Amino acid sequence: MAEALGVVASSVAVVQVAMVIGKSVMALREVWKEVKDVPNTTDDLVQQVEAINPMLAMVEQNVTQSLPSPRCGHGESRVGLRSQGEG
Repeated sequence: MAEALGVVASSVAVVQVAMVIGKSVMALREVWKEVKDVPNTTDDLVQQVEAINPMLAMVEQNVTQSLPSPRCGHGESRVGLRSQGEG
C-alpha cells in the first residue's frame, strides 16, 4: 500500500513539474514573439515619424513666420543677435 502511495505521489509531482515547465515554455514563447516583433514595431514607428516630419516642418515654419520678431534698442531682432553671438 505504501509503495502504491509513493508511486501516486511521485506521479503527481511529475505532473506538477510538467505543468510548471509547460507554463514557462508558453510564457517564454510569448516573450520571444514580442522580442521578434520589436524590429517591426521600431520600423513602423520610424516610418510614422518620417511621414509626419514634413508636416511638422511646415507647422514650425508657419509658426515662425507668423510670430512678430521682438526688437532690441539697436534695431536688430533678439534672435539675430543671439544667432550672431552663437556663431
